[in-house]
Amino acid sequence: MNNNEEVVNNVAENLATENVNDTTQDNKNAETVQNATAAQINENAEAIAKLNADLEKANVALTEAKEECLRAQAEVQNMRRRCEQDVDKAKKFALDRFAKDLIPAIEPLEKALEFADRENEATKNLIQGVELTFNLLCKALNDNNIQVINPEGQSFDPTFHQAIQYIPDENIPADHVIKVVRKGYALNDRVLQAALVIVSSGSANKGVDADGLKK
Repeated sequence: MNNNEEVVNNVAENLATENVNDTTQDNKNAETVQNATAAQINENAEAIAKLNADLEKANVALTEAKEECLRAQAEVQNMRRRCEQDVDKAKKFALDRFAKDLIPAIEPLEKALEFADRENEATKNLIQGVELTFNLLCKALNDNNIQVINPEGQSFDPTFHQAIQYIPDENIPADHVIKVVRKGYALNDRVLQAALVIVSSGSANKGVDADGLKK
């Protein structure tokens, strides 16, 4: 082998060695890039999972906040309704105590007029004054929704009436009021004083004891 051939062979060997080294380096670079890409993908996946978890927590918190808001609104509405009912009751029954105190003063006036001798000139002016006072008191009661309970001839109602005696009566149906012993009073359908009444038991001795009380 001459010198020229030897030089050519050396150059060829060197080129081959460089090519092998370049290929090895390229493979290493590709592996490095692949590993870096996989790591980045894993990191991104973890970040996405964390974001999804945070989003789920935020949705749960939002739902709870909405429910709490609805409960608060319902409570406010209930409170407003209760206040309105309390005010309405206060308006309706503000005169309750006053009316109860006034009723005992009206009854004697009514009895006095019932038994007054209107033909007596000496007491005529006095009777007129009592009658005027009685009428003014009755008007005041009526103007304030205080109703008189005078159920003579009506069906007995234990809500508004108090029976003090049952009497047989062929002409009046059973459980109907024969006579009102004392009138009753109610404020907006709330009983202030029940009417004292005598009630028919219907046919003679039907359901009535010797004292005239219903069995």
